[in-house]
Amino acid sequence: QDAVYAFVGAPERVVLHCDRAVLDDVLDRFGTDIQIFERDEQTFTAVLTTPPRGVRFWALQYLSFVEVAEPAWLRQEIIEVLKVNHYLT
Repeated sequence: QDAVYAFVGAPERVVLHCDRAVLDDVLDRFGTDIQIFERDEQTFTAVLTTPPRGVRFWALQYLSFVEVAEPAWLRQEIIEVLKVNHYLT
C-alpha cells in the first residue's frame, strides 16, 4: 500500500520541490501522511517516506512540475536518465 507503482523496498525520506499545479496529484499518489511546506506563491516542498524507486518513475512523468531534491542518489539517477533520453538528441 505504501509503495509507489508497486516498487517495494526500504522506505526512505524523499523531498520533492513541486509546482502548485500538481498538489492534487501529489496528494492522490502519496496520500495525506506527508509534510507540505510552502516555498513561494507558486511552489511547495513535499516531504514523504516511501520506497524511492517508484518515485523515480512518478517524478519522470511530472518533469515540468516536480524536482526530486533528496535523496541525492535518486536525484542523480533521474539526471542520468535525462542525459541519455532519446527525445533530447
